[in-house]
Amino acid sequence: MEERMASNMRDMNLAFHSAETAMREAEADIDALANTDGFGTSGGYYTLGDAPDPFSEGAWTGGSSIVATTNMGRIVQPRYYIELMGDFNNDPDLINILNYGEQSSEASTVFRIITRGTGASGNAQVILEGFYGRVF
Repeated sequence: MEERMASNMRDMNLAFHSAETAMREAEADIDALANTDGFGTSGGYYTLGDAPDPFSEGAWTGGSSIVATTNMGRIVQPRYYIELMGDFNNDPDLINILNYGEQSSEASTVFRIITRGTGASGNAQVILEGFYGRVF
């Protein structure tokens, strides 16, 4: 029983690290954008309200999400999609939580990132949600 528990914990950890890897890749993807013109209703880049439900299996197949390019070995490649949330003024009460980081006078464009990673067995799944902002 202890061996099964340890195996399940390892599988869950692999799924979490896989989803984290996809999160970092999505952030790098956003940093590489020249503008937000490519966001729409499909292809892994969505405008506000057009993103699929992360708990539906269809969100993680075909062109609904992007396959992370980081080689994860025998683990199924993690996937992610990005939703454009819009521009936000850098109001300290909204963006700079607990005075972490520096304030900018420019408006930030905020993105919602959803990632999914699976463990080696395929049974463990982790879905992560993160928010990322940058100034264009």
